[in-house]
Amino acid sequence: MRLAFLLILVFAFCASHARAADREMAGISFAQTTPVSMRAQPFVLSGLARREKNFISYYAIALYVPYGAKERDTLINALGPLKLRLVWITPALGAKAVGEYWRQAFKQAVPEKDALARIGSRIDAFIKPFGEVKYGDVTELEYDPDMGMKLIINGKHAGIFAGVEFNRALLHIWLGTHDSASAMRAGLLAGVP
Repeated sequence: MRLAFLLILVFAFCASHARAADREMAGISFAQTTPVSMRAQPFVLSGLARREKNFISYYAIALYVPYGAKERDTLINALGPLKLRLVWITPALGAKAVGEYWRQAFKQAVPEKDALARIGSRIDAFIKPFGEVKYGDVTELEYDPDMGMKLIINGKHAGIFAGVEFNRALLHIWLGTHDSASAMRAGLLAGVP
């Protein structure tokens, strides 16, 4: 009986400690590690950020990287694996507004019109699976340089997007050098030296 009581205490302590290890952004809890479908080992949380524009909060976002990832430039330039988890915190956003959000985000991330034109069809393909988003919806992006970017919307596979130019543009939405990315870049890359 005494052993059972001790085991219950140990289990309760471990469970509460695991929950305490999670980190929070905008009321959303993010785990310290996350499974990645293309990898055997889970990725670890690097950092968190929040996407806001014109007083609208769109989502909280977490960046997960392989354990021991040390080079920011490798991640920023789409040369290393990573995972992004976006949890939408907007009450609701119609499909048209979601498409406009992504188009504007790509335009800010890729200011060169020629480069934007080259990836235009892939941007369209990326936006297509999105419909209306609402509070709590989850968008995950798993990137492997050899396989491309896997898009997962609310747990369902929504496509794979190859090509370093497209994926660099997509990652530059959050990790680029433009003004609207600077705070997100700092927060997301906090765990990468």
